[in-house]
Amino acid sequence: MKQGAVGRFVTNVGASLLGAILNLIILIWVNQFLLRRVGAEEYSLVPVLTSLMIFGELFRDAFAGGVARFLVAADASGDDTEVARIVSSMLPLLALVALIVATGGGWAVQHIDQLINVDAAHKHSAQIMLSLLVLSLCLEIAASPFSFGLFAKMRFVTLNLVNFGTLLVRIALLLVFLFGIGPQVIWLVVATVLSSLLDLAIRIYFTIRLLPAARFNHRLISRRAVATLLSFSLWTTVQGIGNIVHRATPALFLNHYSNPVDVVSFHLGNLPDLQIRKLISVGARPALPELTSVFVSGRKEALRGLFYRGGRYYLWAALFLPPSLIIFGGPLVTLYVGPNYLDAATVLIWVLGAYPLVWASAMFFQVAYASGEIRAFNILNIIVVLATLAMLWIFIVWLDMGALGAGYAFGIGSGLGHLLIIWPGSLRFIQGSWIDFIRLTLGPGCLPGLIAILICVGWTHSMALDSWAMLGVGFCLASAGYVTTLLVCCLDAQDKVLLGKLKSRLLRRG
Repeated sequence: MKQGAVGRFVTNVGASLLGAILNLIILIWVNQFLLRRVGAEEYSLVPVLTSLMIFGELFRDAFAGGVARFLVAADASGDDTEVARIVSSMLPLLALVALIVATGGGWAVQHIDQLINVDAAHKHSAQIMLSLLVLSLCLEIAASPFSFGLFAKMRFVTLNLVNFGTLLVRIALLLVFLFGIGPQVIWLVVATVLSSLLDLAIRIYFTIRLLPAARFNHRLISRRAVATLLSFSLWTTVQGIGNIVHRATPALFLNHYSNPVDVVSFHLGNLPDLQIRKLISVGARPALPELTSVFVSGRKEALRGLFYRGGRYYLWAALFLPPSLIIFGGPLVTLYVGPNYLDAATVLIWVLGAYPLVWASAMFFQVAYASGEIRAFNILNIIVVLATLAMLWIFIVWLDMGALGAGYAFGIGSGLGHLLIIWPGSLRFIQGSWIDFIRLTLGPGCLPGLIAILICVGWTHSMALDSWAMLGVGFCLASAGYVTTLLVCCLDAQDKVLLGKLKSRLLRRG
């Protein structure tokens, strides 16, 4: 990247992470606040209803998944007519999809007790929450062609300021509802939906201002444009299927074949994984337009080097928290929510333990997306997803292992699937080599995490982890070891140049 691009990228990532970290802090507090005041039956509605909504999100991904990518490409080429053609062609179709989702969602609300196990005392609240979630999703689908202006223009600082502002609104609403009316899980959904609708309205406003070509013109409706976008979007839908398996299936299986405590235990144990993925996603999101621009500019060969380097960066980001969470999992869960949900610690160990295998090839999706060849990634990904689904059924339904079984399924399915399928496939796609992958990505990417694990193990054997203070000190020691190892042993010459540019930029701002 050129220096200006590096500075812009760093600014975008910093703005993204700021909002995501604040969101994580609030989520941690809200979960603890509610779990100490409501029963597992009521709290379990949150992961279960969220799981149901993922099926609706699959429709969004199937029909709107390619809009953002092609808007970026059209705008990067300076083709305003193509921008208008994309919007005009997709708007009628997406309005129809929103109507279909609304119809299916309405049926689900009316027959909610046929879809999930819900106590009669909480049925009405569950119906209200599901209705609000369906409404929000339908509006997002219908308006999606007009909501990507900031993304297409790579205005991620502005986009993240919008996200940050609406996050503050959600926090304010939560505090008013929880303390002004009473602790109920329904307020999580109400606050989230209201802030999401505000976020959507603001993004549409900026699209109108920044991307005036993104407007409806019936004369530009093109079947060919629809076919092109749907071809891309349908392959991105495989990721939606992956979301169903990773985010929806465990909660729904546990809701039907286990009990609310197992639902909550798995939700808590899997929560670090979801939040780490979200943090990394918002940090990596600014890279997608940059990578797409690299490909559009005819520099496809550069993507191979970015695959190795980006995989190393993904590992550094993904493995920062897991050493402490894995080794300190038992005491952490006990201090956080008490001993009733201790299975969450085992779930956490199995899910995060697969991280080195999962994240080393994370750039495969990024490179395939930027190249417009998402099919290559998703064919292999669907195999891993189906294998994980089969293991979830075996461990939860057949072996009746509850939350622990879900953790085992994710650790084994995702870990081995990436090792045996995704790794070889990604290297074939970029025409890379195993030696370079190990030398440039896997080795330097995993070394800091290994050192942090050794520090955590030593701390557990030397101290009683019976207080937040002891856990905090252990985390600080592991983090210091992680960062020191990364800076001293793992940076190559280009990493040091990029780090120097980042330091200079921060000093200039200071």
